[in-house]
Amino acid sequence: MQKNKVKKFLIGSALVSGLLFGTHLFVKNKDDQDDKKRDKIENVKFNTSRASKHNKELFENCRSKVKMSLIFVENDYAYVYFCGKAWTTGGGLTVLYNADGTYKRVTKNTKVPSVENRDKYMGRYMTFEILKDIEKYVKVPMDEKTMIATCMFRYCIGGTNFQKSKYLKYLNSGKTGAELSKTLTGWREQKGVLNRCYFFAALLEDKIKITDLLDLRCEGCYNLLLEDIVVHKNGKIKKDKNNFCEWNFSKIENNLAKAKKPRTITLKVANGKRVRVECELVKDVVMDYVLEDVNESSDKSNAATFILGTGAVIGMGIAARNLKKRQITQKRRTDRKTL
Repeated sequence: MQKNKVKKFLIGSALVSGLLFGTHLFVKNKDDQDDKKRDKIENVKFNTSRASKHNKELFENCRSKVKMSLIFVENDYAYVYFCGKAWTTGGGLTVLYNADGTYKRVTKNTKVPSVENRDKYMGRYMTFEILKDIEKYVKVPMDEKTMIATCMFRYCIGGTNFQKSKYLKYLNSGKTGAELSKTLTGWREQKGVLNRCYFFAALLEDKIKITDLLDLRCEGCYNLLLEDIVVHKNGKIKKDKNNFCEWNFSKIENNLAKAKKPRTITLKVANGKRVRVECELVKDVVMDYVLEDVNESSDKSNAATFILGTGAVIGMGIAARNLKKRQITQKRRTDRKTL
């Protein structure tokens, strides 16, 4: 008799739970469908001012992560050196912005800025160049990882190329994750850009966390070979119908390890001499406040995940405990009737 009552209670509870869960799914699916409809409409007639406001706020919230990412791909050399076609200083800067938005170009006669001033110049460049182009050309709201990857890509290829890129076209059409990251391979004719993009494509596809970059070498991405970065077939780069490559994330752990290995480069400095420089770990190069910001935001994210997971476990424990109490109470009632 007791077993039948408990069995009926469990079946009833399951039915009620199933009904509630089904109702929740129905409401959620309906909300999701409504959201998708709204997203579809907004992607066609997007409120660009709203997207711009959102992206600006997000940019400021993850400014330290963006700055750390740029130092990872460019380093922060305490030299004025010739790179490519221009004189450059720490952070790969060829122009130095003043607080009012005016700037001066780096020349061989430019005095090497202090580490504090290089940090200021980097921040101003991010504001007057990168953020400006994001507000101007990006028509959709981004999440954090997309913001970081977009800033890095814009920084590496420049404003004019960014405006004409397939990456921007795909981004503004609503593409995210893997669909967006593959467009970064459109620059495969420039191996250096491919090297820089690899880990940010991995970030877009959730293969790594942004804090993983802290343990890599500045410019450690250049330790990777082309075969490490993109998939090859019969000794050639594998391409899809849109002429994009496929990122080789099957080697992500090995590639992270390679990017940590020691790296030495030679710089052509202003006095005509060449100096050899050891690339340090990113966490040893960025300013202390940048390191703290990146780690703190990561800790908050991990804490939120832990709280959600713990809440779910506690909720299940409470439900099991309540069921046990009801079973004990029911048994006592039955025992009293028997007596």
